Amino acid sequence: MAGAAAALFGPLHGGANEAALEMLRDIGSKENIPAFLEAVKRKEKRLMGFGHRIYKAYDPRAKICRDILRKVFAVCGNEPLLEVAIALEEAALKDEYFIQRKLYPNVDFYTGLIYKAMGFPSDFFPLLFAVPRIVGWLAHWREMLMEARRKPESCKIWRPRQVYVGEGERDFVAMESRGPPSPDDTTLNSDRSILYKRYLISTRRDF
Repeated sequence: MAGAAAALFGPLHGGANEAALEMLRDIGSKENIPAFLEAVKRKEKRLMGFGHRIYKAYDPRAKICRDILRKVFAVCGNEPLLEVAIALEEAALKDEYFIQRKLYPNVDFYTGLIYKAMGFPSDFFPLLFAVPRIVGWLAHWREMLMEARRKPESCKIWRPRQVYVGEGERDFVAMESRGPPSPDDTTLNSDRSILYKRYLISTRRDF
């Protein structure tokens, strides 16, 4: 799960709400929206938080988040960037350039504002993106295992294919009792660099 959450880093998926928030900060005020949209049309800027690979109309989750925003701000305090976000949405949805391309706000457009109002640092956003999805990941994995037992031939094209090939059950060894990796460990690559570097980092006491 930690690996999956870390892999979400970046503006295209898990960090898309952070990118949308940074875009709103860069715009700054409603008066700057027309110039920003013209820059988007010229491919000089990117309109973050708009468009979706599946939803070719208004993302229903974005509507829910937009309604939740007011409730969150009533508790956590108002967020000036909300006015910029609403004005940007209205301007984009009236512009033929974005209408033709079916670019509507998606769920990431508003969630960054919600997280910011709640006090989360922006580098937490990918983790907040991942937490509610963990149940789905585990359900998908469990379904795959059950289906594999019942009908193995049906599991040829599962995406992603979650097959664990690591160690089985192991006894816990306290950090101070752990030695360096064994040269006979078959999981090591030829020069043992990766695992050995991990060992060195884990045993440092000077930071």
